[in-house]
Amino acid sequence: MGRVPRAVRSGTKAVLARLAGPARGSRPRVLMYHSVDRSGSLISVSPERFCQQLEWLRAWGWKTLTLSEAFGPSRSEWGRAVVLTFDDGFANVYTEVFPLLRRFGMTATVFLVTDFVGGQAGWHARDRDVVEGIVASLPATVGDRAAHLDRLVRMAREPMLSWSQIREMGEAGIEFGGHTASHPFLPDLPPARTEDEIRRSTAAIADALGAAPRFFAYPYGADTPAARACLRAVGCAAAFTAGPAKRVEGPLDSLAEPRVGIPGWQGKADFRFRLSRAFDRWQAAR
Repeated sequence: MGRVPRAVRSGTKAVLARLAGPARGSRPRVLMYHSVDRSGSLISVSPERFCQQLEWLRAWGWKTLTLSEAFGPSRSEWGRAVVLTFDDGFANVYTEVFPLLRRFGMTATVFLVTDFVGGQAGWHARDRDVVEGIVASLPATVGDRAAHLDRLVRMAREPMLSWSQIREMGEAGIEFGGHTASHPFLPDLPPARTEDEIRRSTAAIADALGAAPRFFAYPYGADTPAARACLRAVGCAAAFTAGPAKRVEGPLDSLAEPRVGIPGWQGKADFRFRLSRAFDRWQAAR
């Protein structure tokens, strides 16, 4: 994802304050994270930077919600609210993110790859061709693509959450959703395999936590008609891509909801810009 305009990054506090508010009557911004670590990978944010972001949210008067809270009936109570989402279920969500959320009195929703719970994120090496395609599609401003690819493939060794860690966080108010059983690239799968991926992950979470997940995130952000049909069948309330954010009025029942990605390089001005309605206009104009 590209950097925001230089004029915004170097803008005055007055301009940033004007841009940072939520659109009137709009739903909370859904932010997308993956791993909180110091690897420098494209899907990583350092613990220090993540802590800064929580500090900024608190200082600017933003609160955090789970997706269930954001998709609930209390629309008039949203105000300055964001949803922090974490794809995959890396163990650092427990070791790094969870302590910070408790410290700041915040919450989050985590999307789990259930076959890999208690193991390592092996799909990063398994799906090297998909990862290569993602890296190749990035703008030249990202720098050395070979280095970015290497860091992403090495994420295959990252440990994942255990079910005991997941249950502990769930008891503390962290919400969990589905992210398939094995993190495949869904457009490459026949409908029957897509259904198996979704139903197995739904069943695993229901068995571990006592309730089926209401929310889902598509691996690699890639939704398909077969996936949407299966998600409707299992009662999914909403499903999320990795695409740019939109502000849409009305019920939150979409199975192709966008999110705002939070890159690891992001500074204070960039982060605040991504919370703003001006960011939506900038994305729409690209």
